Amino acid sequence: MINVSEMFSEFFASNYSVSKQTVRTTYPSIILPSSFCIASCEIPVLKLFEELQRNTGTTYGPDLIPGIIFSSCCYPLTRPIHFLFSLSLSSGVFSVRWKSNYITPIFKSGDKSDVSNYRPISKLSVLPKIFEKLLEPELSLSFKNVLNNCQHGFRSSKSTITNLLVFYTNIVSTVTNGGRVDAIYTDMKKAFDTVNHKVLIDLSPLLFLIFMNDLSDVFQHSSYLCFADGVKIYSNIRRVHDSHNLQADLCRFYNWCVVNGLCLNVSKCAQITFSRKRSYELYAYNINSINLINIPHIKDLGVILSSDLSFTEHISFIYNKALRMLGFLKRNCWEFSNPICLRVIHFSLVRSIVEYGSIIWLPYQANLTNKL
Repeated sequence: MINVSEMFSEFFASNYSVSKQTVRTTYPSIILPSSFCIASCEIPVLKLFEELQRNTGTTYGPDLIPGIIFSSCCYPLTRPIHFLFSLSLSSGVFSVRWKSNYITPIFKSGDKSDVSNYRPISKLSVLPKIFEKLLEPELSLSFKNVLNNCQHGFRSSKSTITNLLVFYTNIVSTVTNGGRVDAIYTDMKKAFDTVNHKVLIDLSPLLFLIFMNDLSDVFQHSSYLCFADGVKIYSNIRRVHDSHNLQADLCRFYNWCVVNGLCLNVSKCAQITFSRKRSYELYAYNINSINLINIPHIKDLGVILSSDLSFTEHISFIYNKALRMLGFLKRNCWEFSNPICLRVIHFSLVRSIVEYGSIIWLPYQANLTNKL
């Protein structure tokens, strides 16, 4: 009989792509900085020392060394660790032991007895996490002008809010003037696991963001925005020909996913039409001949967008969510007497719900304002 750990191991391992297809070698959108060289990257000794000093945790990864060891011994260990990091950069070799990690299954939703309803969370050892943390800012700076502006995930000065703000700004003027925008929301099935790792290694250390960078060559008629692996495609629809063009771009995107070893979860992909017209002809978009569901509103990066661009649905959602959280706090924090502590808890767990994305959905109607 297979035990629980083996069941999770087999399922998570099955998600990783072992593609036999020809690996792509040309990426026209990726023009690396001429001055960039991974071997020339330097990690300052002082920053390494400060990072070691901050690691006071008692948890550990596969190397069984807790962070508090590095914190307590930061003075004698800084130089040797700095030598190892520098050697890794100059030689282009990352220790196999540093690649090892613990996998913890985290429940998502559905039947708890079904392993497919869990996502794997990896836990690295302390040293490779420090190495990545110190190296990432320099790499991001080097590739700042390389990455497509449509990508808002895991980038400095970009976030879910900038993604939503760009999208809302692009569609609101069209809808306000009596126009129509069709949007396709796509969902990639475990993109970070199924992506072809040979392709990533051939590209650069920025991995997934650069892997997604040539999407700008895919969409010839439509606009698109990304947050990591989440891609939404949209276009102004004036006539049927515009819908055909959007469908053509969707087909090209599907083909791009196939070529790159990614799998679209078609059952979770959806289309929505943003318009204030009373009637209009719906176009049935499809992926690989499977029609997408048409929905009146969608939760986009935490904000519910309705087809008429009203935010009544979203405000009701956050109102109820904030009330539930407030009730939870009243039941569990009634003994707290420190007003500063209560204020911090309220701002962190209640007000944060109400204020998230308010730059986009902030109501002007008195009844909705009073409700909040």
